[in-house]
Amino acid sequence: MDDSVGLIIQARMGSSRLPGKVLMPMPFGTQQTILGRICDSLLPLGGKIIVATSKLEENNAIEDYCREKEIECFRGSEKDVFSRFYKIQEKHKFSNIFRFTADNPFVDQNKLLQFYNSFLTAELDYAYSKGMPLGMNFEVMCGEAILSMGKMNLSDADKEHVTMGIRRSDKFKKKEIKIAESKDYRLTVDSAADYLLSSTIFQVLGDSQPSLQNIESTFQQYSWLFSVNEGLLQKCSTKIEREQRRIVASFVSNLGYNKVSDVLLSEGPYE
Repeated sequence: MDDSVGLIIQARMGSSRLPGKVLMPMPFGTQQTILGRICDSLLPLGGKIIVATSKLEENNAIEDYCREKEIECFRGSEKDVFSRFYKIQEKHKFSNIFRFTADNPFVDQNKLLQFYNSFLTAELDYAYSKGMPLGMNFEVMCGEAILSMGKMNLSDADKEHVTMGIRRSDKFKKKEIKIAESKDYRLTVDSAADYLLSSTIFQVLGDSQPSLQNIESTFQQYSWLFSVNEGLLQKCSTKIEREQRRIVASFVSNLGYNKVSDVLLSEGPYE
């Protein structure tokens, strides 16, 4: 890849489960950080790395980190994350843009290039990968799609989740690309348990690349490690939320609370 490809990493210090996680050491006790791990994995691939964070004061630490590492940092709206991507695209006019998040430190370089080649061959506007562990899949979109989305009537959810609008729109040519068939590992960092597992895996890998193959080899040797965060539920996952509702609805229905069950199975939000 060359500088016409944008590698944009969403990052923020705020986190309800694990505040400041993006600049926490990875692995524990080292000078490397979660954000640094992602940047180091992307650097050999070419492209232009940009860390996109918000203007909240707590994110000054991210800008300071980027300045120290000579990585471009863009600061914009806290809630309208899409606007960060839109303004970056207005400035850089990228041909294509990858979207990364700073809580996913495992980047398989070969799988990323395999995915990107499939995207280019199919001449798509947007694609997302399938078959990698949670936290290791990829998203890419053409730069023009970002600018087109800026002219659409985006919902608050579209603005927060960036690619939700392009996923639900019929205007774009998009595809799910299967690049692996891995076990259901949870390799995102959303909680202390997630951090513990990721930190230990990096310690086991040492100087080896955090590829899917190396992670699967680690699992073969130390399968018990992966039970640390087993069963944790990913925040803001519609699929998982629906499954939670279904399980709880079945339970309360068996107790005779049918009206509660009906509310749980509805599509609206609940508390």
